[in-house]
Amino acid sequence: MTLHVARLRPEAKAALDQAGWAPGRRTSPWRWLGPLLAEGYPRFPAALDALAELGGLTVNPLRFIGPNFPNSEVIFDPLLGGSGQTELAGKVVEVVAEKVFPLGEWRNDMLLLIGETGAVFAVGPYGMWRVANGLEEALNRIVCSDTELEVLRHPSQF
Repeated sequence: MTLHVARLRPEAKAALDQAGWAPGRRTSPWRWLGPLLAEGYPRFPAALDALAELGGLTVNPLRFIGPNFPNSEVIFDPLLGGSGQTELAGKVVEVVAEKVFPLGEWRNDMLLLIGETGAVFAVGPYGMWRVANGLEEALNRIVCSDTELEVLRHPSQF
């Protein structure tokens, strides 16, 4: 998978550029896989591709106030976001009925996950959301913070 630059809003592309991303960027996802596979996370192509493209980057938002909650940076480090969080990820699996793998941490308190289909989800103390149906759309929504996310569960529901 390669990010489709034409699907990124200019603001999202600029935020990625500022984070050190460039077309064709690839990093090995294997440094994160061992520990996370040992914890029980499944391995699948969408996760490997997303981590190869974005792993190790910290992407800052354009806006820090969003329609769902205050916004903050995304750190694409799946160990930071996902280690020790298999139970929380399992709650997402129950709702979305697809395998998920951690992408990183968003807002310092939310686990960012990618599903087998490429959909991106977030879960944390304020609820569970479908961020987008694809990685480019998720980056647009996270960086621009101007589109409501689909609420999958409120905290009281999990």
